[in-house]
Amino acid sequence: MQNKEVEAILSKLPSAVSELECPICHAHQFVPADGFGADAIYDAPTEAIMMVGPFVNAIMLVCENCGFISKHAIGPLVNKKSSAE
Repeated sequence: MQNKEVEAILSKLPSAVSELECPICHAHQFVPADGFGADAIYDAPTEAIMMVGPFVNAIMLVCENCGFISKHAIGPLVNKKSSAE
């Protein structure tokens, strides 16, 4: 799924991500996951896991070789000003 929303966010990833190396298998081929992910934020490590906010929304890049997932927070990417601005 390479919809316009995913493409817009991917275009804001730093150029360094294009050189991303998988920490597991050392491959350099990553593809965006089909959709977005989110990690819950808790006030204490002993809190029960519940599916209520707040969350950090992320775009995920998946290693085509071993399946390792590299997550990148969406907030800083969509709020980032382009170099042309």
